[in-house]
Amino acid sequence: MKKIQKHHIVLPLLLFLAACSYWSDFTTYFNRYYNAKNLFEIALEDVARQERELFAFKEEKITNAANANFEKVIEKCSKILQFDTTSAYFDEAIYMTGVAFYYQQNFSKALRKFRELEAYPEDSDLKLENIYWIAKSEMQMRNFDLGMQLLDSVKVIAAREEEEELVEKAYIAQIAFYIYREQFQNSVNTMEELITVSGSDELKAEVVYELGKLYLKLGDLEKAADSFVKVNEFAPTFDLQFDSKLEYAKVLRQLEREEESIDLLEDMRYDNKFQDKRDQVELELALVALQKGDIGDAFARFSEIDSLYTQGKSLGVARFNLAYIYEKFLGNYDSAMTYYDKSLASDLSPEYRENAKTRSGIIVKYISLDEKIAKENKDLIYLTDPEAFARDSVEYVLYRASQGDTTEVIAELTDSTIVSDSTAVTDTTNQQSTTAQTRTNRSQSGTNLNQLDLIQPEEFTVTVKPLYPKFSADSAKTLLSKSYFELGNLFLTELEVPDSAFIYYNKSLELNPEGSLTPQTLYAVGSYYNTIGDTTKADSMYTLVYDNYPEHDIAVEAARKLGRTVTAAKGDPSEKIYLKGEELYLSKNFDAAIDTFRTIFENYPESPNAPKSLYTIGFILENEKNMLDSAASVYDTLVTHFKRSEYTLAVNSKLDAYKKEQAKIQAKLDSLKTAQTDSTYLPLEDEAEVVTEDSTGVDLSEFIPEESQKDDPRLTPPPSDDNDDQRNKKPKEEAPPPPIVKIERPDSSLKKSIPPPVEKIDTLKDQQKSRVDSLWKSLMNKNDSADTTSVKPDTSSTGQKDN
Repeated sequence: MKKIQKHHIVLPLLLFLAACSYWSDFTTYFNRYYNAKNLFEIALEDVARQERELFAFKEEKITNAANANFEKVIEKCSKILQFDTTSAYFDEAIYMTGVAFYYQQNFSKALRKFRELEAYPEDSDLKLENIYWIAKSEMQMRNFDLGMQLLDSVKVIAAREEEEELVEKAYIAQIAFYIYREQFQNSVNTMEELITVSGSDELKAEVVYELGKLYLKLGDLEKAADSFVKVNEFAPTFDLQFDSKLEYAKVLRQLEREEESIDLLEDMRYDNKFQDKRDQVELELALVALQKGDIGDAFARFSEIDSLYTQGKSLGVARFNLAYIYEKFLGNYDSAMTYYDKSLASDLSPEYRENAKTRSGIIVKYISLDEKIAKENKDLIYLTDPEAFARDSVEYVLYRASQGDTTEVIAELTDSTIVSDSTAVTDTTNQQSTTAQTRTNRSQSGTNLNQLDLIQPEEFTVTVKPLYPKFSADSAKTLLSKSYFELGNLFLTELEVPDSAFIYYNKSLELNPEGSLTPQTLYAVGSYYNTIGDTTKADSMYTLVYDNYPEHDIAVEAARKLGRTVTAAKGDPSEKIYLKGEELYLSKNFDAAIDTFRTIFENYPESPNAPKSLYTIGFILENEKNMLDSAASVYDTLVTHFKRSEYTLAVNSKLDAYKKEQAKIQAKLDSLKTAQTDSTYLPLEDEAEVVTEDSTGVDLSEFIPEESQKDDPRLTPPPSDDNDDQRNKKPKEEAPPPPIVKIERPDSSLKKSIPPPVEKIDTLKDQQKSRVDSLWKSLMNKNDSADTTSVKPDTSSTGQKDN
């Protein structure tokens, strides 16, 4: 009896414990599903809040929050799938996992889950929607045909089962694909079908709006206008209502129905519900004014947007158009560049941004060329009118004085900072006494040293220290002609101001009528006439090029323009030889390079490479082998055979200086020889010994102005890393130095002394005239000796191939 009672107690207890365990498992299972479902819906809401186009084919990257929630969904659903497959939650767990993978753009895993659900044996309410997701996944994996077929089946089945939302989603997916593949007519047809089958007026309004945008892409403005008007027949959102009206106003402007566009925009401007979008209305009104040619009104409206609004796409577009007006209508390129750059710092569409970058870059090129031309013009003025350099130097010194830089001004008046020739300072005894007397007078006058009342800074136009050019006037003309040609090209092809281009082409030809750029310039003038529609004059210019420059490459283009037989310009056989010489030079095989360059002069004396080769030989002899006399001999050959070559212009002044110095040395040697044979000659006890290691006495390493090298890289051979070492080495086969020659010391009583510097300057009232006159004379002395001045070449551009 006790035994039976014990069983009665234990059995219910075991049943109770088993039931509790089962209930605990079920509760855990259900809670996991509930949490996964909740996270899934939150993630979908997050995705829905993201701004995206209705017919976007490519999936946008989801937010971090949505991605994290989808990750949790996948984790929880994987644990649910570990239970019995007959569970009521099993199919939903597979579905949620597949959708989560899809939005994470892991399309292969998503497709695997959707296919797994497709094979699920039980009848599921998710079967049809699962086919939709299979189609979307296949299309993202580039299986377009299969995806489109599946979407067609979804449309048919969903329509039969009255699943209207799924029908709409299938249509939207197909339209997105057509637009992505730019099958616009298929897109239009499918959109019109969707408008017919959809029961949602809100969706219809959005589809009609997108249809209008599609008609714009197709260039059908009338149908686009009709679509934008039709949007308001349905139930557009507030934003869609504004966008459709604004787009309609834009289309009216494009159809040149400006007054209708203005009326609509004015109504929107004063509609209170659109106040937060007023900048877009103002922008469109400004664009209409610009199209009508009312530049003043357009400029004022764009400026108002620039000043009133601090962000938004309207601001960037307004700044871009301000830049456009400055460039195209006002010719103010500095301000244009400023506003193009400001627009780039704003929110701009990709099309506007690319255009702004391009225009800004063009104007940067213009400003750079303009500054270059201003400098080259000034150089030419200094070379042809030395008094201009003196005037500018005087004004610069007086300007510095007006700034209170008294100590430095005096240094520039008496030292070599303005005039780098010792002869520029008149250092006679008379000037010493004059300076001393001036100091006495100043001391007696008691004038304040810091007063400069006669000069005000705003009176001066020269505020930068003028530099006298160290090359010839002919070289200056060549450089300026080239710059004018480049500026003409910029105006013709990029700034699109053909009249200005014509002016600069003519200036280029006037400065250098027979230069190396003459054929291209004449052809460019022909292009100018073509641009303005004067084909007769254009053909005459092309004929001039074709007849007079048949060997030039540009003659081929002229022949094409004239419709004549195109004959390829003959290649220069010396070009390959010159390139070989360059290779030898760069490999530091100098002797072989010299031999190679010499063959060009000997075998192809008519080639443009002949003078260049001689020039390069001279450069190597001077700078790499330190054979200065041999270099001078080669330069002399260059000058003799190619008088008008640009390379001759480059070495003329240096070679002249060399010859003059040689003559002076020879004259001194002759006089010494005569003195030694004279019985009355008595050497001084302290006479100096002068050792001359080279018969020239001149540093021939300075023979081309740096300005010429920078503007024409062909003038110098390639750089060498061991130039300095080579120059310091004594050549193997060099004539022995001349014997030590004793030079008679001049009488010390005749030696000129430099006057002591003026200590300070107190005012220019009583000394301005005398100082200006003195500086003027000094500068004129400098200009008289400028032709023999030489500078060291910039070898950074040497050896570049002649273009």
